[in-house]
Amino acid sequence: MILLYSVMAIVAFSACLSIILIKKYNKEGQNIKNLESGFIIAPSLSFGFLITFLFLPATTWDKFLEKYKLTNPLPVIKYLNACFTDWLSFLHEYQLIAFILMPVAYGYTCYFADKNNYSKINKIMIDFVFATLMVLSLPYNTYFLKNLFSLPLWLDNLLIILLCVFLVNAFKKENDFDGFSSMFVTIMGLGVCALMLPLHRHVNNGVTYLGIVVAFTSLVFFALNSYPAKIKMSNSGVCPLILSFIWVCLQFSFAGKELVIFCIFAYIIFENIVSLIKMLLNKIPLIKKIEFNPKPYYIVANERGQTKDKIITYIVKWNILMIMIAFYTSSPNIKKFLSYITFCLIFVSYWISFNLSKYGEKEPSIKEITTDVSAEFKRSFHEFKELIKNRKNKNDEK
Repeated sequence: MILLYSVMAIVAFSACLSIILIKKYNKEGQNIKNLESGFIIAPSLSFGFLITFLFLPATTWDKFLEKYKLTNPLPVIKYLNACFTDWLSFLHEYQLIAFILMPVAYGYTCYFADKNNYSKINKIMIDFVFATLMVLSLPYNTYFLKNLFSLPLWLDNLLIILLCVFLVNAFKKENDFDGFSSMFVTIMGLGVCALMLPLHRHVNNGVTYLGIVVAFTSLVFFALNSYPAKIKMSNSGVCPLILSFIWVCLQFSFAGKELVIFCIFAYIIFENIVSLIKMLLNKIPLIKKIEFNPKPYYIVANERGQTKDKIITYIVKWNILMIMIAFYTSSPNIKKFLSYITFCLIFVSYWISFNLSKYGEKEPSIKEITTDVSAEFKRSFHEFKELIKNRKNKNDEK
């Protein structure tokens, strides 16, 4: 009964905020399309308030009242806190139900957002809401990164939520490249299924079977969306699937194998971080004249004449290597060493593959690749040196 009341409270609070925002837009004479902000911001705000109640349990409110000598002036807050805590206990007890309901709800929400042309900010807010729900559906007081970093609980969970949002938006971008996201999803799905088999003693039995479900789903996705794609999967198809992957991958943290999560998503994380760094460098006055290309490797390689089959085959090899490395991350003594090796391998792979794209169908020798990579580093260094020199000359003239 308390669960029903808590859901009613969320709906009522969201409805009130939506009505207030709609009236505000009408008064200001805004276009009707702006109403989409009200329907997204209102539930997000109400969800944020309820998350606050989660991290401030009833005992905290009692201490607050006792400290300031108040006679229980906030019964509604304490009641909502109890309702939300009960709702979370329901999610924790029936994790498989949460696993089924969240991707379905996420898919319909993404479809509605695409159909109504929601802005990027509102779509990211939707991603944050569902990523937070996913983390909350897992057992409470879980430190997902406990063997990698010593962080407070709230910061540990926040980093996982940010990682989820980052990965979902990364795959949204990859989906524009025909067959690329389906290739990634298939390799990860099969990798998750393979990694679940030796870990079945450490996680829930139902979650072990979900690894098989995820692998089968990814194969169906690959059959429909492989290059050339037969059916174009929009965000409503990609986002729920990636959220399901992350949900299953987080189960590895219960077995003390947090690094497995980063190994599975290693290439996609690195590729997008490099693109983000290039975009930021292009905005720095001293460096922006160099004009770094912020596009990912596979897009640049395709523009330079490299075939999609060759690009996809090359990246598949590195993803398989990352998943193989994930098998050997069980010993805590070699985790840091393997993380460094993984980063170096991907970094070297990135630069070599970037230069491979210049040759088209020709297979270059190791000497040609080494010469081109060193030449590119030298060119970047000399351009940067010239920029500093010109800047000094301008300052001297002033």
